Amino acid sequence: MKRSFPSFLEFRFRVLFTFIYLYLGGIATNAQTVITQTNGTFVSGTDFSDGDIYADSGGTDGNYVHDELSTIDFCPTASETLTITFTDFDLEANSSAPGTCWDILTISGADSGNGTYSGDDYDTSDNPPNVQDCIDATANGVPTLGPFTSTGTCISFTFDSDNNIAKTGWAATLSLEGGCSADNTFNNGAGDGLWSNAANWSEGCVPDNPITSNVVIDSDVSTAGLAPIEVGIGGSLSISSGVTFTHDDSDPLLISAGGTLTNNGTLVNNSIITTSTTFINDGIYGGKGTFNGDFQNEGQIIISGN
Repeated sequence: MKRSFPSFLEFRFRVLFTFIYLYLGGIATNAQTVITQTNGTFVSGTDFSDGDIYADSGGTDGNYVHDELSTIDFCPTASETLTITFTDFDLEANSSAPGTCWDILTISGADSGNGTYSGDDYDTSDNPPNVQDCIDATANGVPTLGPFTSTGTCISFTFDSDNNIAKTGWAATLSLEGGCSADNTFNNGAGDGLWSNAANWSEGCVPDNPITSNVVIDSDVSTAGLAPIEVGIGGSLSISSGVTFTHDDSDPLLISAGGTLTNNGTLVNNSIITTSTTFINDGIYGGKGTFNGDFQNEGQIIISGN
């Protein structure tokens, strides 16, 4: 009986995937990211995902810094509703000088509850500090501000601290609802080739991340500048013939169990692709990146030493 053996490339891909899978214990999906207070705009699907954490500049375990003044914007897509729920809140509140406030967090852009907040774990519900220029945001150390919700528009947080006492700050959960879960095709309708531009998609919205529908790449696109893209259970990402998909970012493209990645065009991998299912290449695969997983080649593989 004739026995067939995998090619050298297939063997190499399988060994590499097996080692990484055993070492890491599988693919970590839906990783929770902590986003700390800073100047900047964070966009859903690109910079943050459902379930991520928003915290002060000291993170979830440290204190915020002195003399801080920064504004961060969290922006959902047009079809999403963003809700931000505080789970911890501890800012230096002035309980001795009525009409003044020391460290403050100002919130704007939400559907309701916009205002300037302070408060610490010494507050009690029946004896709040004299913070007349801001809203007492705690009762017995429990946050009372929010939740803050917005549909399609950004929620902004401006933090201003003095040069004296720095406390543990805050933590809040970012929750997204709605979004874009229908089958979708990238057609570059806006002409800029950006994955993050809703006008480039047939459904008028950027696919949810993780992808749980059928997403077709029907025009050249690059993933540069995006957060990790994941194809989840029941989702598929396919590249049409004659189209170039360039994975050109430091963050990985993850294909979970139950998801599929198929290439009928050209896939240029300059980063990392990790899959727990078989990748089917019926087109051209190349690039300078790393592929971890099973690789079924029915097309061409271009190997570069550069």
